Amino acid sequence: MKLIFDVYPLLNTHYTGIPQTTWHLARQFLVRKVDCLYTFGYRVLCAEEINHLVQCRSGRNWRSIFVEQPGLQSQRFLTASDLKERIYFSPHVMSCLTARGLGNARFVHDISSVTMPQFHHNDTVMIDNRNLPVDLKLCDSIFTVSESSKAELIRYLGVPESKITVAYPGVEWMSNQVELASKVLFEKPYVLVLATREPRKNLKLVLKYLVKNKAKIIAGELNYVFAGPSGWGSSEMEEGMSHALNELQASGKLLFAGFVPEELKLTLIQDAAYMIFPAFFEGFGSPVAEALSLGTPVACSFGGSLPEVGGDAAYYFSPDSLLSMTDAIASLEIDLKIDRRAVRLKASKQGEKFSWQTFTDTVLENLGALYARNAK
Repeated sequence: MKLIFDVYPLLNTHYTGIPQTTWHLARQFLVRKVDCLYTFGYRVLCAEEINHLVQCRSGRNWRSIFVEQPGLQSQRFLTASDLKERIYFSPHVMSCLTARGLGNARFVHDISSVTMPQFHHNDTVMIDNRNLPVDLKLCDSIFTVSESSKAELIRYLGVPESKITVAYPGVEWMSNQVELASKVLFEKPYVLVLATREPRKNLKLVLKYLVKNKAKIIAGELNYVFAGPSGWGSSEMEEGMSHALNELQASGKLLFAGFVPEELKLTLIQDAAYMIFPAFFEGFGSPVAEALSLGTPVACSFGGSLPEVGGDAAYYFSPDSLLSMTDAIASLEIDLKIDRRAVRLKASKQGEKFSWQTFTDTVLENLGALYARNAK
C-alpha cells in the first residue's frame, strides 16, 4: 500500500483534537514503516522534517525548521505520478489538496458546524455548509471517531453508511509524562475541569454550580481547577458571576490554570478526585477517555459521543440542566465515599478500551482495502 498523508494539522502549537490524532497516526506510520509521503498540501516533507515534528510534538518552531533552515527543506512537490499511484489520506476535511489520488480518504471528527452552528464562527459555518457536502462526495472512504458522528454524517449530509468507518481514538501516556507523575501541580483534593474555554464546552454550567454552592464549597475540602487554553467566546463565560467567582478564587477554592503542557497532563488528571466534563457535544471526548484510563472518575454530559466513551463508568447529566449535573455529581461523590476503589477500578476498565494501536490498525486495514480495490 502506498499513501500520501497530509499532516498539515501538525503546524499547530498545541496538539489536541485533530492535531493529536494526526500526530499519533504519523508516529504509528513511521514506526510501522508505512510507504507514505508526508505532505503539507502539495509540498512533500523530507524525513528530517516529519521526524522532527513527531519528536517535538508541537509545530511551535516550524518556521525555524521550514523557513530559516533551508538545508532541511524539501523542495519536492507532489506530482501527477504520485497521485496516480497513491491513496490520498487527510486527517481533516478541508484539505488544501484538490486533486484526486488513486483513492481519497478523510477523517471527519464531527459536523457540529452543520448540526450546532451556534457554537461556531459565522465564517466557519458558511464555509463548512458550502464545502463539506462536496468534499465528502469526493471521498472513497470516510473515517470518523464515534457512532454518534457516523449517525450525523448519514442523517445530515446523506453520506452512504458503506463509506464510513468508525475508529475510536486511543489513550497513551508517554515516558516523560510517567516520569513526572509524582510532581504535585495543585493542592489536593481537587475537582478537575479540563477543556478549552469556549461556548461548546459549556464550562459556564460548572461555574453556575460553584456560584450556587459558594458557601458550601468555601467551607468544604474540595478545590476546583479549570485547565485548558482560552478559545473564542471565553470572555463571556463568567458573565454575571464575576463577583462570586472572585470570592471563590480569593478563598483558594477556584483556580483557572490555563493551558497545562502535555507532559504534565497525566499528573493533572491522576491527582484529581474526579473530573467534570459538561460539553454540549463531542465528536469523541478524549479528556474523558484519558481520565478513565487513569482511574479518575468522571461526571459528564450525555452530549454527542460521550456515552460511547464513558460507558457504564461515567455519571451522566443533561448539558442544559444545572439540577441534572448537581444530581450526577452528588451520586459520584456518594459512591466515592462508599467504595472509592470500586469506582476507580470501574473507570480504569472502561479506559482500557481505547488504544492508539487498535485505532491505527482500523485505519490501515481500511486504507489497505481501498488501495487493493483501486490499484487493480
